[in-house]
Amino acid sequence: MKKKSIICAIFAYALVLPGLVFGGSGSAKIQGKLVTGTAILDATGRKKVLVKKPAKDELFGEGKLSPDGNQIIFDVDLGTFGNPKHHELRVINISGNNEKVLLLARHGFDFSWSPDSKFVVARGAGDVSSLEPLIINVNTLEAWQMKLPGVITKGVSDPRWEPDGEKIVFRAILSSDPETFGYFRAGLDGQNFEIVMSTTAKLLTWTEISSDRSKIAYVGFVDESLYVWDLPSGNIKRLSKQLKRRSSFVPFWAFFELLTFSPDGEWIGTRLRTDTTSIPQEYIAWNVNSGKRKLLHTGGIVSGYQWWHPPKNEPILDCEPIVKTLLEGREVDLRAIQKELNESISKSAVTKH
Repeated sequence: MKKKSIICAIFAYALVLPGLVFGGSGSAKIQGKLVTGTAILDATGRKKVLVKKPAKDELFGEGKLSPDGNQIIFDVDLGTFGNPKHHELRVINISGNNEKVLLLARHGFDFSWSPDSKFVVARGAGDVSSLEPLIINVNTLEAWQMKLPGVITKGVSDPRWEPDGEKIVFRAILSSDPETFGYFRAGLDGQNFEIVMSTTAKLLTWTEISSDRSKIAYVGFVDESLYVWDLPSGNIKRLSKQLKRRSSFVPFWAFFELLTFSPDGEWIGTRLRTDTTSIPQEYIAWNVNSGKRKLLHTGGIVSGYQWWHPPKNEPILDCEPIVKTLLEGREVDLRAIQKELNESISKSAVTKH
């Protein structure tokens, strides 16, 4: 039994740590791993490591593997279909132990890892009265409230930690007329605010930004087509019109959603959703240069994928002194926040019944 466990552990680490290379002759190669919930897959969908199986009353949503490949932070929807209770943001080692609950929310979370895999930046969707995300040390559970510039009024989501450890890129809406949607960058202390990309809020639906912040993938609000926007040049390319899928010879429109850039920015992954359960959900990668596509995975996909890549051979940045310096005086009691959220969730449940 012990020998079997050792073999399984070796297989898990062998799958997670090396970068996947997948692609035909003469085409750009797909690199990295796909992570959703606590599942880690290669892009062919043939190899899969399930770090933790959900319990009967749990549904695992988005999951993100730490930059060092040792931990997964993931969103858990508690309750049953049609009777949800609340969401928990959890972290677990890829060996399947040392699981912790970091935060509670009614509707789910947006989150990402710090470059050194010690911290997460997270925000409960629609639950926290403040727009400002929390910074949490996943080992000590120390927490800080990030500061955002006053021009940000609503819609804060999808915070991404920058490689320098000092800044966060996030989606939000600016206080302007008409409302301006975009990706913005700011220091943890709210200083050095920058507009990475902005446009009229109603022009785009699903959006995603590349890891080098040079490209935006989005779905058009009017035509439901898939586009890629090269920010330095300003060029916009349509990769695909809206597609149709057939079930028993009946055509159904397929909708692009849950967009994800590959680590090198050369591919865009997207789930194709149809309004019928008889057509399997497909996860397809589109090459941003050639427009060619590859089917990565078919099956039930609850949330989007994180497209993870192994660490580069570079010195690891220590984010702890950066966090404690830039967020001095903004320490918060995570247990008090948990208690307040828990009471709010309980009151909401009583009101509904």
